[in-house]
Amino acid sequence: MFKKIKRFFIFFLISFLVCLPIFAKQDAQVSLEISDSEISLGESFDLALVLKYASTGDLNMGDLDISGLENFQELSSQKSTQIQMLNGATTVVTRITKKLKANKEGEFVIGPLKIANTEIKSNSVKIVIKKENKSFFQDDDENIVVLSSSRKQRSFFNKDLFINVLMFFLLAFMFFALTKREKMELAMEKIKNRFQKNNLVDDIIDKKEEQVDNLNLPNLDDEKFFEKVKENLSKYIQNNFGINTDSLTSKEILDKLKEKKFFKFSEIEEIFRLCDQARFANSQEDKERIVYLWKNIF
Repeated sequence: MFKKIKRFFIFFLISFLVCLPIFAKQDAQVSLEISDSEISLGESFDLALVLKYASTGDLNMGDLDISGLENFQELSSQKSTQIQMLNGATTVVTRITKKLKANKEGEFVIGPLKIANTEIKSNSVKIVIKKENKSFFQDDDENIVVLSSSRKQRSFFNKDLFINVLMFFLLAFMFFALTKREKMELAMEKIKNRFQKNNLVDDIIDKKEEQVDNLNLPNLDDEKFFEKVKENLSKYIQNNFGINTDSLTSKEILDKLKEKKFFKFSEIEEIFRLCDQARFANSQEDKERIVYLWKNIF
């Protein structure tokens, strides 16, 4: 009886230790990162807000408060989200990057970042805004006047020289046209034919570009961006390589396309991978990467 109790206790202890990471509660973590610690007035820099929290948490992104931003002008903001899994625990990593520009000189402290109604807060970062560097011409108005005057003189001299050369070549051309009229007509005919060929090539290029545009790359703001990209790319493969993609998975499509030895196979493979992983997590960077690959393919 004692041995059975002992075995049950050991089994329960091992099970508890194995499952402990799964049920462990993860606290939210926040931090601030800065691209430059010292810049000149008028320049911009990046401020990154990194938040890590459990996927089951109730973190409200609207409750973020950052002190010290009143001295800066926000130019743009980008947000990306990733999901990490470790020992069965899921963690969401959100990165918000703000491009800022200083309104005045001095030494400033940004942060800490705080989450309302919690005791969670981040580190603080320090940045020094130096005086804007002035060029030589901004410091001396007299030099500007002298330089401007000398430029006008050089411009006038070069203009006269250009007119003289142009008149010389014009007279030579007229003389050549009068003495070699037949050869001139033949040369003009060749030039005309060349322009016609160039126009034909331009028409072919325009038609090719129109075909690429008809592939309908979705707008980046489209909620079904990744689904539409995958659908359009599958139709392209079906129409151009004779592969029936209606009932095939991404892997099966790529296996059949690989047999065709398509030279842009690696780009198509990466687009399918980004579209498939978008079901779990997607970001603006993934969309921009797909646009870049799309242009390389077509």
